[in-house]
Amino acid sequence: MAERFAFVKPMTQADMRANGVTINGVPVPDSTEPPPAWKSNDLSTDEAQAAIDECLALPESARFDSLQFARGPWAAELATTSELASQTQEWKDALGEYRQCLIDKGIEPDPDDKLAVVGQDSSTIDAEQISLALEVVACKDQVKLVERLAGQIAAFQAPIIDEYATDLVAYRAQLDEVVAEAREYLATQGVSE
Repeated sequence: MAERFAFVKPMTQADMRANGVTINGVPVPDSTEPPPAWKSNDLSTDEAQAAIDECLALPESARFDSLQFARGPWAAELATTSELASQTQEWKDALGEYRQCLIDKGIEPDPDDKLAVVGQDSSTIDAEQISLALEVVACKDQVKLVERLAGQIAAFQAPIIDEYATDLVAYRAQLDEVVAEAREYLATQGVSE
C-alpha cells in the first residue's frame, strides 16, 4: 500500500481526484472508473438533501439506519479500550522503539502525533512520499508495532467481550440479517455492491 499510495488513504482514482490528491505534483486525472453511487453524489445541494429526506421518510429506511446498531451495554466500555491501552508501559515501550527506529533512519517523528513523521503528506503521492512511507512501514514491521498495540487493545477488550459474549453473538446475528436484507433491497433497486 505504501508503494502505491504513500501516506494517502487508499481510495479510488475518482475519490482521489475529489479529495485533491496529487500524483507527482499533478491532480489526479478524471477517471473512466465509475465511482460507487454513494460516493459520487454531491450531497450539499438542495436537490440532494431533498432526496435524502425523502429516503429517510420511507419506512424501510429505519431498518437500515446504522445508528440503531451502535447500541449495546458493551459499546461504551469498548470505546475506552484504546485509551486504556495507550496508558500501559507495553504501549509506551512499543511506541518508543518505533520512534527510535525512525530516528535511527534519520526520520523525524512528529511531535504531535506519535504514529506520524515530519514531512508525511496525506494528499500527495510521489517518489519522496513513497520512499518515506516505506521507511515508516519498515520501522513498524521491525518493532512489530501494529501487533503489539493491537495486543494491548485486545487485552482490554477481552474481558468485555467475555462478559457480553451471548449478547454480542445475538447482535452479530441481527447485523448479518440486516446486511442480507440490505443487499437484497439494493439488488431490487438496481444497485450492485
